[in-house]
Amino acid sequence: MTWLRGWKFRKRHTISGSSAGAQINYQIPITVHFGTGADSGDDVYCSGRCRPDFGDIRFTKNDGMVELDY
Repeated sequence: MTWLRGWKFRKRHTISGSSAGAQINYQIPITVHFGTGADSGDDVYCSGRCRPDFGDIRFTKNDGMVELDY
């Protein structure tokens, strides 16, 4: 998988689809935690590998390059 340029750490978090079929441009909750823990549901843990203000967090499509709005 290709990485965004300038980024050294990546986490995969799979978002399951809707039973209503493919959906686009809708919001889902994801809670990003600075500390450690087990990723589960809408919780993602960065284990201190991001800025404390989360200003360096990016979300991409499966291709790892196309950034998503957040």
